[in-house]
Amino acid sequence: MKKYILIFTTALLFLNLSFSNDALFNKLYGVSSKQIKIDNFIEPVDHSFKSQQMKDAFDDLFPDHVYAKTKLINDNMQAWYTRWYLLSRAKKTFDCTAFVFKNDIFGKSFLGLLLKKAQEGVKIRLMLSSRGSKKFLKDPEIQAMFQELLKTENIIIKQHNPLKVALKNRPKLYKIVQFIRNLMAGNHDKIFIVDGHFVVGGGRNIGKDYMSDVRDNKTARKDTDFVLDSSKIAKQMKIAFDEEFIDLRSRDVKIKSNLDVKNILLKMNLNRKIMKRWIDGLGLYPAKSENQEIIKIVNLLNDEIKKFSLMTNYQSYSLFSGERLIPAMVIDKHSAAKGTKNDITPNLIAMINACEKEIIIQNQYLVLTKEARKALQAANDRGVKIYILTNSPASGANSIDSLATQAIFLREWRELITSMPNLKLYGVEANYYYLHTKVFVFDQVVTAIGSYNMDYVSDKTDSEIITVFKSKSFAIRNRFKFQEELKHAVRYTQDVTPESHATKKRIKKLKWLGKIFKYLRPLI
Repeated sequence: MKKYILIFTTALLFLNLSFSNDALFNKLYGVSSKQIKIDNFIEPVDHSFKSQQMKDAFDDLFPDHVYAKTKLINDNMQAWYTRWYLLSRAKKTFDCTAFVFKNDIFGKSFLGLLLKKAQEGVKIRLMLSSRGSKKFLKDPEIQAMFQELLKTENIIIKQHNPLKVALKNRPKLYKIVQFIRNLMAGNHDKIFIVDGHFVVGGGRNIGKDYMSDVRDNKTARKDTDFVLDSSKIAKQMKIAFDEEFIDLRSRDVKIKSNLDVKNILLKMNLNRKIMKRWIDGLGLYPAKSENQEIIKIVNLLNDEIKKFSLMTNYQSYSLFSGERLIPAMVIDKHSAAKGTKNDITPNLIAMINACEKEIIIQNQYLVLTKEARKALQAANDRGVKIYILTNSPASGANSIDSLATQAIFLREWRELITSMPNLKLYGVEANYYYLHTKVFVFDQVVTAIGSYNMDYVSDKTDSEIITVFKSKSFAIRNRFKFQEELKHAVRYTQDVTPESHATKKRIKKLKWLGKIFKYLRPLI
């Protein structure tokens, strides 16, 4: 009898807890937790749909496309392994730029590996954005590492559009918007070229939030990269790199005089060795030395690296595993500081205009320009199904760089789904991940991956780069990944809103900011 009473009590407690949790959710957000999971799916792949119009559009837009062996990289740790693998094996040249370099063991071990390759004779060009990597550039220890790198004479380090240069190259003051864009302009490209034929592209920067697993690091971001092998694509990437690198607005990195950072060469080598030992699965670096200062450095680095408990299977990494050659083309855009070249926006809009069936967009931001808004509206009116996944006020809660975009998004999302009934708009759930991906899939056959966000900063201000691929199987892999991400997203409807899963405090703050940022929309 006691057994049945225990089972009954346990079942009742379980039901009560389930009801209480949902009731609490309802009380907090005004909607059932079950309700916000409504309709989180996209239609199955239509294998009978030939996508001929989109294939023709790709061929017309990019007649000079080439074939490249290409691998999709969704996992953060695989993205780090790929970069480490290729740079470790570089023999002749290495060109690299990213918007953000972080002052953590990822950023420092990267510099340590650069030092080793430069000492081996590899010619290296590194470009950092004065906007995204401001703290990195000014850090005394990083400056000392730059100083050691430059002593090898095999490396050039530049910073893109430093503020003093931006102020010197201002337009006439009556062009105030352009003046502000020149000041804001950053190199948002993500370019990684090894020996003139291996290329890594996509959305990731260099730092723990871009290269570690969310299970090890709560602030880790979801992103998408690719690696490919093609000397012709590498040449296209190099042209894009050169146009910003050689420009007068990119200056040699300035090293502060009288830098006296102890053991800097030792630190660079230890960062590299400790990273390599850990990802190889060999555990922590042994702190054996008669010098207590060295033991202290090793212990600090060990304490940092051991947080990434899942990043220990590099030895089983394979660069390619049966990937095929697929048509590809690089599309570039200059920063406002450089000029007006923008091949990305018109080509993306042309592909939207060519769509007959489906558009899938994963993007960090959603502040649509007039051109993008018009193209998506026309696609909706043609009956094209549109799926967009972006950050929500909840997923961007801890990201300062999302305040302005989320404030605008909160003002505009309802009008988007009202005017475009074929649009399904999703926001990332709270406390799961922060979306940093920039991926477009058109009619299940053409995929664009790169650094370009759906906002005015990417369209008008920053330097950007994307690579476009024509491949049904490659597009479907991206499509499946999109479907997987919807497990942790909320579809917005007239009843299920951003308020459904973001705190009242966050919503109140964003609504207040929206009243200000609506006047600055062309700069966001």
